[in-house]
Amino acid sequence: MRHALPALTYMEKASDPRVFRFCAIPQLMAAATLALCYDNYGVFEGVVKMRRGETAVVLLRTRTMEDVYLGFARFAREIASKVTASLGGRGLFGVELFVKGDKLWFSEVSPRPHDTGMVTLCTQAQNEFELHARAILGLPVDVSLRAPGASAVIYGGIEGRGIRFAGIDDALAVPQSDLRLFGKPESYRKRRMGVALANGPDIDVARSRAKECAGRVRPCT
Repeated sequence: MRHALPALTYMEKASDPRVFRFCAIPQLMAAATLALCYDNYGVFEGVVKMRRGETAVVLLRTRTMEDVYLGFARFAREIASKVTASLGGRGLFGVELFVKGDKLWFSEVSPRPHDTGMVTLCTQAQNEFELHARAILGLPVDVSLRAPGASAVIYGGIEGRGIRFAGIDDALAVPQSDLRLFGKPESYRKRRMGVALANGPDIDVARSRAKECAGRVRPCT
């Protein structure tokens, strides 16, 4: 899956529909096969491949980049579901991945809400804390998108205890922004001390606002 991002970037540039489908369909089938083979002991016993019906769905429904995004998201969720199912337990699992260039790095899995999931506070109908509680209690969950949004981390930047934050007024002046400061008693230069959240008409604007908001907050002693 680490090649998903460059593959998507390449397909976005295909203007001819025939060339686009020629590229997109094999990529989606490769992602589907990865999801099928992941944690599947059947690969040691015989041939594991997509069923004809599933293949036909990919062939017939892959016509736009939106179809590709939906397909990649679906197969990525299937892999994530296998990971969390093997761990057991109930509730929300925070699966943290980092993308750098054409590489995808795994960071951690936490069986609880995570600070990197706080973006759901401004993007989803139910945020990660609500989803966690509802999943444990067996209640219905709603992961529908409320508005495009993004988050940006606020690093400590300094070594010290008894940290306070300056620049909060300036940070909250960024349109459609909000802050979550963690109140950790001790700061390290690369310790995550909070996150900035922001909404926008699209992801690019939201990400820019979140970064601007985070950049205006200054941890100090």
